[in-house]
Amino acid sequence: MLPPYPLHSYSFISQYPLENLLDQFYVHISDFYEELNSKSNITCYYEFASPDLEDIQKLRSIIGKHVYNRTTTQDGENYVSLVIK
Repeated sequence: MLPPYPLHSYSFISQYPLENLLDQFYVHISDFYEELNSKSNITCYYEFASPDLEDIQKLRSIIGKHVYNRTTTQDGENYVSLVIK
């Protein structure tokens, strides 16, 4: 019996922390590589763009780093922060 979804599907990749990266570094996605992205459910290829080269240079500082969201609770409220290590 086949699963109801493709085994290699980029649909399993979370929207976050991608959205946080876009906001923090003032960039946007200019291309999405459909063929490459259909081959893996843990790797997704994007092309980032910005009208300001400095924003792209700052974004490149995360290459090789672990990037994730951390949820903390303070005074009964949940807060999400972007962590780059």
